[in-house]
Parts: sequence; C-alpha cells; structure tokens
Amino acid sequence: MAGQAAFRTFASSVPRAGKCTKCGEDKLASEFYKGRSRKCKECRKQITRDWTKNNPEKAKEYVDKNREKINQRMLERYHKDPNVSKRYRDKNREKIAAYNIAWKNLNKEKVAIHKAKSRQRLMCRAQEMT
Repeated sequence: MAGQAAFRTFASSVPRAGKCTKCGEDKLASEFYKGRSRKCKECRKQITRDWTKNNPEKAKEYVDKNREKINQRMLERYHKDPNVSKRYRDKNREKIAAYNIAWKNLNKEKVAIHKAKSRQRLMCRAQEMT
C-alpha cells in the first residue's frame, strides 16, 4: 500500500499531458498554450503560418490595424528577456545570411548608395583627424 501511495504522489507531481488534436501526439502541458486549445504550440504556429501565407491581404490588414498593440507586445517581450534577439540570431545564422544576400541582390542601388555614404563619412573623419 505504501508503494501505491508513493506512486500516486509522484504521478500527481508530473505535469499533466494532453493529446494534440492535429498531430495526434501525446505532449506535456507546457507544449500547449494556456487556455482551451487542444492543438500543441507547434501545430498552432503552423496553422497561423499557413493562414498568413494563404491570406496575405487579411494578414497585412490585421498588422496595419493593430500596429500599436503588436509593437507594445514585442517591447514587453524584449524587456522580459533582452537576449531573445541574440538567441534568434545565433540559432538562425544561415537563414539570416541567406536573407541578407538575397536582399542585397534585389537592392543593389540602395547598397551602392549606402557604401558611398559610408566611404564619404570615413573620408570626412580622416580629414578631421589630420
């Protein structure tokens, strides 16, 4: 009997798990958003990505309409954890590099203007030092 009581105490201290209704996997409670959703965080994120991809005009409309709220949420998230940007950059180094290369190829005029301005600033500083 003592063993059963110990097992019950252990079982009640383990976070409750649930089954995602989309992927069908058993997951820990921490892998679900708080509330009534029975889809895990990963499936919920994928659903949101798919919706945004399939409804770009509605997504843009939402962002335009709620810009202040979105900015405030991002600012709060940053103040809660200032290293979130650094962790993202470290985790997605290749993805960011590929994006930057593609952007530079699409915006060669802007890159050239930026380089010219940088060169001009450096020359001005050099002249000030002499």
